[in-house]
Amino acid sequence: MMSDHLLSMGPELKVNEDWLGRTENRSGSVALGFGFGLGGLVVRDAAASAIPGSNGTYAWGGNGNTYFFVDRAEDVSGVMFTQLRPSGTYPIRGQFRALVYQAME
Repeated sequence: MMSDHLLSMGPELKVNEDWLGRTENRSGSVALGFGFGLGGLVVRDAAASAIPGSNGTYAWGGNGNTYFFVDRAEDVSGVMFTQLRPSGTYPIRGQFRALVYQAME
C-alpha cells in the first residue's frame, strides 16, 4: 500500500504534476520526486521533492487542508487538521512537515 505502484507500470509513465496540488512543499510550488501508492503519494526522490523526509515517505491530504505523513525510515509520523479551504490557500502542509523534522534535530 505504501510503495510506489507507478514504477511497476514502466519508466515512461510520468506523474501528472496537477495531481499533487500545489501545497506539498514549503514554497507552494509543485514538488517533483513523488509517485503514488494505494490511496496516497509516495516520495520517490526526497532531494527532488524539496521537502523534509526520506524516500518511501507516505502522505496524503484531504478537504479543509487536513494532512498526514508516515516516514518509516525516520520512525516519525504526523497528522494535521485545519479548516483552510481550498487546500491551496496556504502552503501549510510543507511547513508542518518542516517543523516536525526540525523538532527532531
